[in-house]
Amino acid sequence: MNAGYALTPSLSLNGEYTYTDGALSTSSGSHHPKWHEVSIQTDYLLSKRTDVYN
Repeated sequence: MNAGYALTPSLSLNGEYTYTDGALSTSSGSHHPKWHEVSIQTDYLLSKRTDVYN
């Protein structure tokens, strides 16, 4: 799931959430790893062709 919001015409805030449910079978048995990932990004437009993001 992704979401974004323009705080100003030059500054935006973006976020992402991912849930992963895996399955793995090995000779020692089967495993079911599960994990959550969250990321946040800011983006600042310096000009029409140049931006800075983190």
